[in-house]
Amino acid sequence: MIRFSLNSLFLTTIYNFNEFEDLFTFDELDIIIQNNYDYWNSIYDKALTGFNSTWKSLNDKFNRLKNYIFELKELNIDNINNQIYYTLSTNRETREQDKIVYILSVSSPIDKDTHFYNI
Repeated sequence: MIRFSLNSLFLTTIYNFNEFEDLFTFDELDIIIQNNYDYWNSIYDKALTGFNSTWKSLNDKFNRLKNYIFELKELNIDNINNQIYYTLSTNRETREQDKIVYILSVSSPIDKDTHFYNI
């Protein structure tokens, strides 16, 4: 089983988000990345924060990973884990047998935080 965790300086020090408890599936992570990319891209002209480039980079990496997985003729968990490691995040930990959590560091506020819309 593969799960993902988001680690953000903005979230762990300012907002109500626990990177060690909030784990996301591949599909959930896809939605989070797309939502944040769309949001920060939509306000780029009004808020020159650079957050849009953070999410664009993560979105591009995630799309490369998705394409890799969708193009596989045979699903091999070791190959997928290696691709995640080299494409998306080298920061991973095993929390239980056969359960790997990849920690993605994001230098941006994330819409999964309960106080995101106070920004």
